[in-house]
Amino acid sequence: MSIQLKNGADYATEVVPDEVVVTATDKADGSTITVTFASSDISTSSEYNYQESEEFQIGHSYTVTSVAKSSSEYVTNSEASGESFDIDELTAEESQSDGYSEQTGGFPGGGGGGGSPTITLTSVSVADSKVVISAMGTAITCAMTELDTPNEGSSYSYTLSGSGGMGEKVTGVLELLIDYTAEMTIDGFGPFSDTDFSGTWAEEAGVITVSMS
Repeated sequence: MSIQLKNGADYATEVVPDEVVVTATDKADGSTITVTFASSDISTSSEYNYQESEEFQIGHSYTVTSVAKSSSEYVTNSEASGESFDIDELTAEESQSDGYSEQTGGFPGGGGGGGSPTITLTSVSVADSKVVISAMGTAITCAMTELDTPNEGSSYSYTLSGSGGMGEKVTGVLELLIDYTAEMTIDGFGPFSDTDFSGTWAEEAGVITVSMS
């Protein structure tokens, strides 16, 4: 699950906190999930800052609180708490606190019409064992690891692994099929959905070249 800190741009004219701690308390058993945004995780040039957590469970209900902490001498209150809000029976849909306003012009690097941001493919280099994608204008390099035994229907199979601009784990798969077509999926992360690419591949003198979009 992706946690979005919406007011990062506000800190451009204020002191950036040392950290912002978001705590979700499970209403059923009182267990807590803590997600921390360090100052280095907060971009003042963007309203959209993300951290990932795998601890949230679909169908559970949570009370979410947040507190910004600062040790700056220019701050009169070292801790400032945001308004809490409830998530009743978490679903895959977005939950938000009161006063939260969704973007209307699209994410940077994404669709300008306010739709979901997109992942674009920059390059695939089997020789260098890497795939490069662009997400919200940030170049992300994913390392390619060849499977010892290709998946059914493939001549070569690779897993992909990298890190997003906010430290999110980026994963995927690349299949070079026996009919010389290529299929690649980048798994969803942050605000991005699963993204598929397709193309062709060729092998000459032991060098594999992949062309896809």
